[in-house]
Amino acid sequence: MLDDPAEGAGANALLGGIHLAFDTQHERALSLFRRAALSGDPQGMRGLGFMLAEGMGTTANRAEANEWFQRGAELGDGYCAYNMALASREGLGMRRNAKEFLAYLRQAADAGVPEACALLADQYNARDEEEDAFGWYLTAAQAGHVPAMWVVAARYEAGLGTGEDKVQAVRWLLQMMHRGNGDGFHEALRIARGMSADDVRRAGELADRTPDAEAILHVVGNT
Repeated sequence: MLDDPAEGAGANALLGGIHLAFDTQHERALSLFRRAALSGDPQGMRGLGFMLAEGMGTTANRAEANEWFQRGAELGDGYCAYNMALASREGLGMRRNAKEFLAYLRQAADAGVPEACALLADQYNARDEEEDAFGWYLTAAQAGHVPAMWVVAARYEAGLGTGEDKVQAVRWLLQMMHRGNGDGFHEALRIARGMSADDVRRAGELADRTPDAEAILHVVGNT
């Protein structure tokens, strides 16, 4: 059984996170997050807001969750800012507010939240601001966001918002496999048919997927 930490808001938030991660004692996790949040810990605010939003260990209350997300965002927590962005966009526990949505989204993206980077890229893409869109898709991909990796690969292949670069296109399609997603492999095969063996191998090296690059070369017969 997990013991309570002796002291410290950060310790309370950590132990609450452990309970939550292992799906044990939701009520205890909620209490620990609340204790941390009341002590001014932004991670405690994030955890408490999440549990309130989802109704874990308590009755769901998105309005109260937003209060904690907002406080966490004010303290610089990117995930709290991202949750506030979604609440502002969808009207979750509050009125929809496009201006607040973009402000919170930018804060979350600047803090490196992958989902926020990808969603901000979507906003630029909707305005046909392709270079800015590509930059944020790439940031999301570098942070491990798989859908963004797919978009980055397609944009490198087409030269949309960046220079055409088939090596990078194949690299990001192979990179998806580090996240357990092999959907890009067949696309990588297609692109590799028009590439030199050295370029395919370079893509594999960049993705740290050298055996997969060799498998592609074996299939396409370009050795």
